[in-house]
Amino acid sequence: MTTPLFKWAGGKTKMLGHYAPLVPPEVTTYYEPFLGAGAMFLWVMKNRRPRRVVLNDVNEDLMSVYREIASPRCADFVREMDRLSERYLRLTYGARKDYYLALREEHTSGRGSTATFYFLLKTCFNGVYQLSKDGRFNTAPGRINHTSSVYSRHDVFAWHKLLKDVELRCGDWSAAVRPEKDAFHFLDPPYRGGFADFGYGRDFGDDQQAKLVAFAREAAAAGGYVMLCNRDVGDGFFEPLKGDLDLLTYDVKYLAGRRKVVRKGVFEAKRAREVLLTNCRSWRAGGQDGFGAGIPYVAPAQRGKITAGETRRR
Repeated sequence: MTTPLFKWAGGKTKMLGHYAPLVPPEVTTYYEPFLGAGAMFLWVMKNRRPRRVVLNDVNEDLMSVYREIASPRCADFVREMDRLSERYLRLTYGARKDYYLALREEHTSGRGSTATFYFLLKTCFNGVYQLSKDGRFNTAPGRINHTSSVYSRHDVFAWHKLLKDVELRCGDWSAAVRPEKDAFHFLDPPYRGGFADFGYGRDFGDDQQAKLVAFAREAAAAGGYVMLCNRDVGDGFFEPLKGDLDLLTYDVKYLAGRRKVVRKGVFEAKRAREVLLTNCRSWRAGGQDGFGAGIPYVAPAQRGKITAGETRRR
């Protein structure tokens, strides 16, 4: 089974069990303007096989990886990753840290290749893409305890095939979406109350969040399907904005990114409540395609009532 190419703070692999039952049974056009690690894209490609796919992210480093893998240069990319990985795996723990920091400096100085950045993503701390004040990638090295491999060639070549006819864009989300009948928009922006910088700097504030909700309503009104994810920070921000969209919440634990420090060297997953604004409905009782079993559909009459699966609809 093909998996995301890297860990990414905010990745949606763990949420697919909640989201999959809501995905329309037929998807002809798929838009994902905040791609990140692309877990939902993988699920849609496997289970819905849309005819047209538009993927976008404002993070240029990230999109350079996808473009390189999609291109005829994919085999060269793999050879470069093999070279970096083989050298790394021969090193001791302390030497691996120095190797990572040297490659990070190479990347931030503009001398590194796309493979260099992908290697950093595979060995950095916990899937966090973090920038310094002057806009340089400065995520610390991770556990760097790999034993036999740093990455999966199989996944890289599988992504090469998946991306063959996909439209890859890099820019503002609003230029990569379009309200249209039967299109499915999966909208996963930088979360409210978040700490990581995914390429938006500090510009993706509440005005942008409100603009995105307005687009979701417009896309739904045009006859399309939308799912907009975010975080509930307890201020009721989305309630007056959602219009006719349903608002669901899920109690979750964040395993990637920043976690609660219990004591030195020991971390606890951070508890949070995720928000989903959508005009979709469960298409099959008991889940869809192996996902979502046991997660009940909550009828409109039950809105506000906590149900099994720690799911709320408002």
